[in-house]
Amino acid sequence: MCWWVFTGLVHTILDGFFVFSPIIYKDNTGSTLAEIWKEYSKADSRYALRYSDIIMLEGLFAATGPVCFLALYAIAKGKSFSTILQFAISLIALRCWKKISEACHAQDQKKNKVP
Repeated sequence: MCWWVFTGLVHTILDGFFVFSPIIYKDNTGSTLAEIWKEYSKADSRYALRYSDIIMLEGLFAATGPVCFLALYAIAKGKSFSTILQFAISLIALRCWKKISEACHAQDQKKNKVP
């Protein structure tokens, strides 16, 4: 159950901040969340450029945050729909890992490219 709480918080806070803060790269307030996304954007420039597919995916991940809390409630209360929620959230999480591995692979290709 701790995993559902952690995942819900991460997606709600981190992904939600990215989706609803369109100018994170101009943020000079020292906000921790803005700094996290600036650092992440250094590895994947699509985040700094705010590509529409990235915004859509991060919006999807942000929406899974509250759904994780719903899944936690469903598990705790023994509701019949808990399995469906767990399955749906897990599929979205797998998509997230695929996206991360693609970014790492692209970064490795840039490093190993001979000029």
